[in-house]
Amino acid sequence: MRARSFIGSLLLTLVTEIAPAQSTPAPAPKTSVITPTRTAVLFGGLERDVAAAVKSGDAAALDRLLLEDFELIAADHPGQPVPRDEWQDAVLAARPQHFRIDSVSVREVGEDAALVTFAYEQQAKGKGVSGRFTFVDLWLRQGDSWRLQSRNAAPGLTSRVPGWAPPPAPIEKKY
Repeated sequence: MRARSFIGSLLLTLVTEIAPAQSTPAPAPKTSVITPTRTAVLFGGLERDVAAAVKSGDAAALDRLLLEDFELIAADHPGQPVPRDEWQDAVLAARPQHFRIDSVSVREVGEDAALVTFAYEQQAKGKGVSGRFTFVDLWLRQGDSWRLQSRNAAPGLTSRVPGWAPPPAPIEKKY
């Protein structure tokens, strides 16, 4: 008799505890709003300034934003950095019609350096390169301004990095 009473109580408890949980709808997934940090806003703006200068062909603006020893390093050819003058000539000769920068992430390295990682997408015509890329830029503070020292660029699966061109094929010597 006591066993039946205990089992009955146990079943009643299980039914009252489990049944409501099964009939209650699952809570809606939590959503979050990503708020960019002040540094992401600052460097996102600087990256947009570089891209806008390239798009408009504004070499003077690039002079203000790039350090003299700026270089591009393409992920698929890291041993062949492109010096500033060659990169600038290449990107100004094949300017994008449209660009978009998003997913800006900043890692401050001390007080005078920052690594900025972001996604960059551009559409170009003619000799220009269209596609989506990941850039990692090194910005250095000089006085009250920030200037870009280097850009490491990785193309998407179907793209090549803007401003990087394969070196000319070696000329075979005939004796």
